[in-house]
Formats: sequence, structure tokens, C-alpha cells
Amino acid sequence: MGNFAVIENGVVTNTLLADSLAIAEEVTGKTCVEYTLDNAASIGSSYDSDRNLFLQPSPYPSWTLVDDVWTPPSPRPTDESKVWSWNETDKEWVDVTPDFDPSIKPTPPTE
Repeated sequence: MGNFAVIENGVVTNTLLADSLAIAEEVTGKTCVEYTLDNAASIGSSYDSDRNLFLQPSPYPSWTLVDDVWTPPSPRPTDESKVWSWNETDKEWVDVTPDFDPSIKPTPPTE
């Protein structure tokens, strides 16, 4: 049993399990490509047939593909004590670390 991606115009439109490539193509009536977890396909990803490579869609329009990895216009800040999120409108990383008030004490459970 193998994992197969249905390819239409270079884009994955569906995935399925089948006993062989021939069966996958017979069932779907479309071109199929076998994939592995190391080179996983998902609906909406593009398929580069020259390199037998599935590329996930860009997470944001401003990101570019560099060595097969989607890369933001500016690097993610290195402060690991904060939670960062990409703001596509302003094209910058935003600190979304939740505020913590040390004066608030947890309520003990009631019986």
C-alpha cells in the first residue's frame, strides 16, 4: 500500500492510499505520484517533477523560497523568551507573548 498524490497542472489536488501507482491512476483518472513522509504531499502543495519534490504553499505572500524553504523578508527575532508572530500587513515580526501578572494567584480547587 502506498501514498499517492493526484497532480493537476503541477498542484496536488488530492491524496490517496492505493496498492500501486497504476491503481491510483485508474481510480482517479489523473496523473499520480507516490510520496513518502520525507517528501510529503498535501492538497495545495506544488510538485516539481524535475526534482520529484513537493513544495508547500507559501505561508505569506511576502515570503520567498530559498533553498526549498519559505523565508520571511526579515529574520525571526532570536529572543526565545518571547512568542513571535509574522504580521503580513506590516511585514514584520510582532511580540505576542501573553502578559503575566505575578500578583494573580491561582484559585485552589474546591471539593
